[in-house]
Amino acid sequence: MTEVVHYALVIAHAIESLPLSRAKRQLLSKITDLDIAGRINGFGGCIAKNKTLGEEVGLAETTV
Repeated sequence: MTEVVHYALVIAHAIESLPLSRAKRQLLSKITDLDIAGRINGFGGCIAKNKTLGEEVGLAETTV
């Protein structure tokens, strides 16, 4: 049996240290979380659409 293990590079507190508004910080954090999860699952990164991201953080799709 062969097991494939994927790893993701994570830089702790990178987003929190940026001088951004709360909404932008939440959006970037969500994208980062989805990107890490996507890479662990073998994708190239975050595969979510703008509509989904907007719903997750309470922003309009066009704002995302």
